[in-house]
Amino acid sequence: MNTNNNNSYKENMDKVIFHCDMDNFFASVELIDFPQYKDSPVAVAGDPSKRSGIILAKNTIAKNKGIKTAETIWSAKQKCPELILLPSNHHKYKEYSKAVLDIYYQYTDLIEPFSIDEAWLDVTGVMHIYNSPEDLAKTIKEHIKSELNLSLSIGISNNKFFSKMGSSFKKPYGTVVVSNKNFLNLFGSKPVSEMFFVGKSTAKKLNSIGCKTIKDIYNLKLDFLKSFLGKHGETLYKYTHGLSDNHIASIFDKRDVKSIGHSMTFSKDLTSSKEVKLAILTLSQKVAYRLRKHNLHSYGVKIDIKDYNFKIKTKQTRLIEGTNSAEKITEVAFNLYKELWLEGYPIRLISITALSLTEDNKGIQMSLFDNKISKSKTDESIEKTLDLINKKFGKNSIYLASLMKDEFETKDDSLVINRLLDDL
Repeated sequence: MNTNNNNSYKENMDKVIFHCDMDNFFASVELIDFPQYKDSPVAVAGDPSKRSGIILAKNTIAKNKGIKTAETIWSAKQKCPELILLPSNHHKYKEYSKAVLDIYYQYTDLIEPFSIDEAWLDVTGVMHIYNSPEDLAKTIKEHIKSELNLSLSIGISNNKFFSKMGSSFKKPYGTVVVSNKNFLNLFGSKPVSEMFFVGKSTAKKLNSIGCKTIKDIYNLKLDFLKSFLGKHGETLYKYTHGLSDNHIASIFDKRDVKSIGHSMTFSKDLTSSKEVKLAILTLSQKVAYRLRKHNLHSYGVKIDIKDYNFKIKTKQTRLIEGTNSAEKITEVAFNLYKELWLEGYPIRLISITALSLTEDNKGIQMSLFDNKISKSKTDESIEKTLDLINKKFGKNSIYLASLMKDEFETKDDSLVINRLLDDL
């Protein structure tokens, strides 16, 4: 694609979509406060004493030493003994993420955040001001570099998938234009696992039929992909042929919340149902509060449980009646746990997720034969009242005695669980 003049985007792109991906975001933010380490291998890591001792992020130097995200600190140190470890500061990352979005907003209000360090931008409407898409990309990158001292890579295309692939092609500080003409030249020889939207399970299925590269996916017929992978197969076909979605809503538009979840990693493995129930109660309280905050009801609950070998089991169920009550979510999630897990087998992590969300008071069917719905509504009313009290008088002014929520969040989880068991 020729982008050397101001008219090229008009001839080749009905839309100009940027995917902006911050380079080594967590590590780069930390290095702002620790500039003495900028030429050293650096990783942001969890606290080993709390069993979250894994690599959360790394800088380019550490990456070149073979350090990988999510590997243990011990493994990383074996590869790179001189690796410098810095603690994570998520409040700081959120502040910088907001600052980055504020800069994007100076160029367009069509911004779709994808994660804390990634976003799509539709910049079609401002292209008449710039010589080319690359010119605008350079301007945004230099703006962020000068104002925040952070590095950004940008993928440019007329659709979201191509731009997403482009932003990761030439890191750090890269700018790559991806079109139907050059997509296979850039990415065709890469393994299917490196394609956005292809996870381990899908990659394994594709490999089983001899589909090893992204070009192999491109060459498969649409009907075959749909029969082999269902709706997901159709999506992969559209992506590789440049037919993916290019719609990006205004940052001011209301966005649908599709699920709400919370997870907790424990400093000591949970082995008893009493410990598990307390953990589920705590997580359900957080999930239910966010549901009420967004005026949503959940018609499904999912639980994920991870053991000490990092193996995960998942189970979910549909609800006849929607809820945003912590008591109801706890009841359903605990029943799922009993169906899914053998008591006594160690648990490292639990996640509770509310699914199938609808707007408040939508689609509730009353029953003629029992009073469960009225009880559920009563529970929700009580919990909403607690929300109002806490909002007016401060966090945790009033809460369930069995939760002791603030203490549970800020102290060692296993110690608090053990301390509260007698109250259950």
